[in-house]
Amino acid sequence: MANNKVVGSNGQELRTDVLLHPGEVLEMEILSRGLTKSKFAMDIKMYPSHMSDILKGKRNITEEIALKLENILGISAEFWMRLQVEYNISVLRTKMNHAA
Repeated sequence: MANNKVVGSNGQELRTDVLLHPGEVLEMEILSRGLTKSKFAMDIKMYPSHMSDILKGKRNITEEIALKLENILGISAEFWMRLQVEYNISVLRTKMNHAA
């Protein structure tokens, strides 16, 4: 498996303090394509309220949803899953650092 990371000029891995849920990225993509959120939800056979929870960061993007997004948007399921895993790890890392 590839180890993808961004490295600065000093050779150190760059990390951002910005925590971005994949639902926020999805919402920007939906809006940039001129789609309505409720119609988009129906197109991928999802309740609009469930989609709304994803867009608000209250629910995670699952493998099944990632595949549906890939089919509709043409953006790979791996991209969506990578965003979700990175978000989950960042949240957990922050919790563990504050607990220490």
